[in-house]
Amino acid sequence: MKKIIILLATLVLATTLYGAEGPIKCKEDGTQLEMNKCAHDDFLKADKELNQVYKALRKVKKEDKLFLKNLKKAQRAWLAYRDADLDAQFTCEGGDLRSCFGSMYGLLLNGSKAELTLQRVKILKEQLSEANL
Repeated sequence: MKKIIILLATLVLATTLYGAEGPIKCKEDGTQLEMNKCAHDDFLKADKELNQVYKALRKVKKEDKLFLKNLKKAQRAWLAYRDADLDAQFTCEGGDLRSCFGSMYGLLLNGSKAELTLQRVKILKEQLSEANL
């Protein structure tokens, strides 16, 4: 039974990542899967920027142990906030998000996730600018 579940999960993942022509590529005015891929790519780009700015801020403030401790605490709290905010935005009675939001769910979720992440990037960049003064 365990092998069947693993096989089914693998098939579902493979069909999500690959279309008939191979890996799904971002295309803003393409199919829903292609637009979902664009939104996911946008989130990954924002997340990468967030990690870079966070690391840069930690590096600049490396001597301030209290700041680093509080920054880590704030970042963990922000991640919890982001996830809770997304849960609130995408509340669905009955729990089946696809039935509530349809095939656009991935696009909407990743778009909102990218937007929230870029807001956090802006805040950390401001802190980094102030730290560099």
